Amino acid sequence: MKKSFYLIPAFALGTIALASCGGMNRLEKRGPVAVNPHHLSLQEQDGVVPVTYSISDTEKKVPKRAQLLFTPQFEYGDQVTPLSSVAINGKRFARSEERKMRRKGVEINNADLNFMTEKGVQTVYVDDMAAFNDMMPNAQLVGYTIAKTPQHEKVIGRTVMANGVDAMPEYNSPVVTVKKVPVVSKNEKHTQVTFKIESDIIDPAFASNNNYIKELKSTLRAITDNPNNKITKIVVTGIASPDGSYQYNKALAAKRAEAGRDFLITQMAIPSELIQTRSITEDWTGLKEVSAKAGVPNVAKIITIADSGQSDTQKTHQMQSLSNFNYIANNILPQLRRVTFDIFYQTTKTENVIVVQ
Repeated sequence: MKKSFYLIPAFALGTIALASCGGMNRLEKRGPVAVNPHHLSLQEQDGVVPVTYSISDTEKKVPKRAQLLFTPQFEYGDQVTPLSSVAINGKRFARSEERKMRRKGVEINNADLNFMTEKGVQTVYVDDMAAFNDMMPNAQLVGYTIAKTPQHEKVIGRTVMANGVDAMPEYNSPVVTVKKVPVVSKNEKHTQVTFKIESDIIDPAFASNNNYIKELKSTLRAITDNPNNKITKIVVTGIASPDGSYQYNKALAAKRAEAGRDFLITQMAIPSELIQTRSITEDWTGLKEVSAKAGVPNVAKIITIADSGQSDTQKTHQMQSLSNFNYIANNILPQLRRVTFDIFYQTTKTENVIVVQ
């Protein structure tokens, strides 16, 4: 009786040991757990690295006295940053083993809380994170599958889950200021006065000159009364109509330009240094434009004459031979005997500009 008293505990211990060894063999044959996805895309976010993955056990059960432990960690050189381990336990895996692991500082997630089985595959879904450090862009995230029984512990698989972490560049908030800056725009105004035939005197009572002169004065006043405006130049162009002697018209156009210049100086108080003069001896371009606008019947012939490569004298002779030249002379040519005033000025405005530094 005494002998058999010792045989029973020995038999029981042997049975447990054999079961334990059998559990380890079964786990080794099974191999490492599957990690989905095998290679993660990791990125630093606000100083931490989120790590989301799942692991799958390809058989229905872990042996009842065994445990599969999946332990991920960042590795860089001889340094590591561990993440939470995930345990899939057999039904009778000793609670004392779990307590030992926790005393060693191994953090174990309760797999049953985030666990599902489908078509014989056990899957655990994991959401974890690690504090980011400067070595992680060059680190590997490696997961170790560890088989455990009460008597044995063995690494049965190593899975590279990710190579490096994409680190967001350090963001420095830009300095935004508002500056008031001058913005200069360029503007133009155009007016004119007309002359009697062969005259270089500006007559306010002639034709529409009274209205033209009022327009010129109001235009200049509107520009000069605004302190943001500055006249840069006024181009005065004296123009003669394309009839009569070319040499005479050349001199007449120049005299009309001078008359316009003097008018600005004496009547409008414009400084002489702002005034530029030029002249157009015979205004063939103006003839085409005014004739087309007036609807002259043979305007095509007028355009052909004006655009021909002949001399101005030859063009004048051809124009005078037109059947309706008298109409042209009385209604079209008077509009071409003129001085034009092209007023160029700048407007400076202060605008708010956002400056980002």
